[in-house]
Amino acid sequence: MWTAPLPVERTPLIGREEDVAELIDLISASAVVTVTGPGGVGKTRLAIRAAHQLQGEFNREVYFIDLSTADPTDVDSLLCESIGAAGGFDTVIELLRLRRALLVLDCCERLLGPVAHAVSALTSACPSVRVLTTSREMLQVTGEAVFRVNPLGSAAVELFESRVRLVRRGFRITAANRKVVDEICAAVDNLPLAIELVASHCAHLTLGEVAERLTEPLDLLDSDMRDTPSRHHGMRQAMDWSWDMLDPLERVLFSRLSMFVGGCGAEAADAVCRFGALAEADVETLLAALVRRSLLVAELDGDRVRYRLLDTMRAYGAERLDEFAETSIVRERYADWVDRILTQIGPLVASLREQEVTQWLEREASTVRLHLNWAVANGETDLALKFLRPVVATDRHRFVIEGSWPYERIPAWREHPDAAYIWLFVALTSSDPDTTRDAAMACLRTPGFPDNCASAALAEAVRTASHWRRKEPGCLAELRRLVETRDDALLLFRLAWAEYWDTAANGDDVILALEVLVARAIDVGSPTMLALARLFRFLNGAGPQTESEILKIRSVFVEMRFRFFVSFCDRATAKLRSDVDRIRDAITVMTLGDEVAGSALWVRYFGEERAELLARHGRNVVAATLLGAVEATGSSRRHRTSTFTDGQAFTADRARLQFPIEFAQGTTMRLDELSVLVRSELESILAATEASREVSAL
Repeated sequence: MWTAPLPVERTPLIGREEDVAELIDLISASAVVTVTGPGGVGKTRLAIRAAHQLQGEFNREVYFIDLSTADPTDVDSLLCESIGAAGGFDTVIELLRLRRALLVLDCCERLLGPVAHAVSALTSACPSVRVLTTSREMLQVTGEAVFRVNPLGSAAVELFESRVRLVRRGFRITAANRKVVDEICAAVDNLPLAIELVASHCAHLTLGEVAERLTEPLDLLDSDMRDTPSRHHGMRQAMDWSWDMLDPLERVLFSRLSMFVGGCGAEAADAVCRFGALAEADVETLLAALVRRSLLVAELDGDRVRYRLLDTMRAYGAERLDEFAETSIVRERYADWVDRILTQIGPLVASLREQEVTQWLEREASTVRLHLNWAVANGETDLALKFLRPVVATDRHRFVIEGSWPYERIPAWREHPDAAYIWLFVALTSSDPDTTRDAAMACLRTPGFPDNCASAALAEAVRTASHWRRKEPGCLAELRRLVETRDDALLLFRLAWAEYWDTAANGDDVILALEVLVARAIDVGSPTMLALARLFRFLNGAGPQTESEILKIRSVFVEMRFRFFVSFCDRATAKLRSDVDRIRDAITVMTLGDEVAGSALWVRYFGEERAELLARHGRNVVAATLLGAVEATGSSRRHRTSTFTDGQAFTADRARLQFPIEFAQGTTMRLDELSVLVRSELESILAATEASREVSAL
């Protein structure tokens, strides 16, 4: 009697131990279990492993039927062959009615109707039979339990290492290459098939070359293995398999959703994607269908559902969108939607509801950033300004735009009607007082430019000049004129902010200015603005000097994602915190992808403190380099003292004398390079400290 044996496992199954155990329990409790998930996630491997482990329980009556190449009319005959039934499907039922058996039906998604009919008939008539299916979509039969397989977690790195060893002898994950391996695995969504495919290329490419080529993941994720199913020859083939199952409207929506990097809500999908072929479609129903087919991930975001394509699927969808010649129109529609939403909610930044703007920008940041950067790289000035204008007007641009954003690459932007928004961005991000002043005045000279935006630029010009011990009377006078006769709480707060910095630039008593600032912040109602005012009152010794006070202020900045000012609060309580905690905070701020890293801000505000940490742990050379950079910013006012390893005082003067070359290098070093250097030293100190703790614990 011929039967269908389980395939032999030729490579280790990694990172699925808990999944296998859970699946076995589910099979024991359910007549039908469907293992579902996206292509390449490892559904078949998981089912085979569970079936191998269950052979004893089923007296080795475990049958494996591959339906990947079957026709709808083949299902019954394949079932007959698999258990050695000479007659038709009725004979299968008769043979299995009183037997305990496990049938594994692989790749059912193309034959859902016939498979569902056969499985329903079998389980209804054969109480001791269990059916385990793999499918990108559930069968929808009575009693079916669904086991969704997710991409690997931390085990993705272990799988990568295991598979690279098959093609490169002696390969190991080390501290030196761990970061790039993590990046490679993340780039392919931690999908087992994709990891195995990309690992095979390590036979002729370095890890760095693999990571670089994964910017276009589908081009690298292929295989020339001769003994694998065609759907596993590459991720593009795996996606083709899913694409072929979609109806025309599902294909259109799937391709359009590829424009959303970080996912989207149903409202955004409807607003951006419902046009043309989908003009009359029910987009939410189509979204549900794509989730059901394991092409779209549905995740809870508060009390709403957010839909997300895995990056490999998004890359595939983008290719299909290009084939439909719809990429430009979807990108434009998304820009229009961003503009419409931010125009509605942007004013909330000056209210108790400001967190709504922060949360929205955080959700959409990756998608807005992708399309904004694309517009810049491709010289699409209108599109770039369409994205930039509403984002920078919220004064929360740091969620989307990096401080070193190359606005100068936008063609002819100075002549564009919305050029003032680039000037506003420059004013809000530049650390040079002359540049900030010129940008602020350009905003002011633009007819029709909103007063709240112009006031932000003017206030920043006054603040930046103050950091260099300079006054900016022109911008302050213009700001006063702008606010004159206006009973606008936000404009009055901006004026109070500028007047505080103008007072500080003279070295005058700032207490009164700070009290006015706090009062204006209360009038606005923004938690962030009030926390900012109270923080500066605290730092100047004008407010309650208690740890609980600063922790309350810090909690606001944490909630509103103002990580830079979180560091201010941490500095204020530095004496109460351990070196390890302070180093962790410093590393966190210096790895931010916003205006902090690579700019003068972290050097100006925290350079001396971080030099102190470095010196106290014997990293004197880098500390001296950092103090050179601090002096170059013109902000070294206190020359804090700490201790070198020889117990002597650590000052900028001593650093200049003992390490003249390094100190001089710091005065001219690029700040992004300096940030990498300092961060590396701090990470080294942290690693050494934690290793020492582990040894002590032993």
